[in-house]
Amino acid sequence: GIICGVGREKASWMGSVYNKIKRTPLNKFALPGSHDAGAYPAIETRSQAQNKSIAEQLLAGFRYFDFRVKVNDGTYYAVHGADNTDHDYTAVKKVAGKKYLFDDIANFLKAHNHELVILNFSHFTAHAGQSFNPTDAKNLVKLLQQHFLNMLVPRLWTANVTYEKCIDQGWQVVAIIDDDDNWYNYPPNTPEGKKERKN
Repeated sequence: GIICGVGREKASWMGSVYNKIKRTPLNKFALPGSHDAGAYPAIETRSQAQNKSIAEQLLAGFRYFDFRVKVNDGTYYAVHGADNTDHDYTAVKKVAGKKYLFDDIANFLKAHNHELVILNFSHFTAHAGQSFNPTDAKNLVKLLQQHFLNMLVPRLWTANVTYEKCIDQGWQVVAIIDDDDNWYNYPPNTPEGKKERKN
C-alpha cells in the first residue's frame, strides 16, 4: 500500500501530491482518519472524541470519517454511545439553530476539487421509543445522494478505482454503509440514472 501524509498543505494535501499518487487504487491508500468524527464539542463531554468540527477536521487534512448514526423522527444525528450531537447532519433542509455536516463536506470538496473523502456510517440507532427502520435507511441514502450528487464514487468502481480516475470523473466521496442488514439492498453509491462522466 501507499502511505499518505498531510504535510504543510493540510486542506489540499492530496492535490499537492497528485502526480505521485494519481495511479494508486483507493484500496491501497492509508488516509488520515477520524474515529467517532461527529463526537466533537457539540456532544456531551463524556462522549467527546474529537476537538474539531467536521469542517475543521477537513481543513486539518482528515479524509476518512467514522460516523455513528441516530435517527429521531426522520432527523439524523451523530451519536457516540448514549449521547448525540445537536447537529442535524443530513435529514432536513431547514431547522433553526442546526448545522448540516453534509453541507460542510460538500462545500469543502467543491472548493478543493482534488481532495477525496471516505464516509463510513455504522452503529445505527434510534431515539427512545423508535427504531431505525428500512424507511430511515432509504431516506438517509437518498440524502447522501442529494447532498453529493455526482461526487459519489459508483459502487462498481470502489474496489480498484484509482485516485486519478476519481478526480477525472469528479468522484470525491466514497460512502460506506457498515450494517448487518446490508442496508436493505439500497447502496448509496448507485443512485438511479447516475452516469460515468465522459472526458
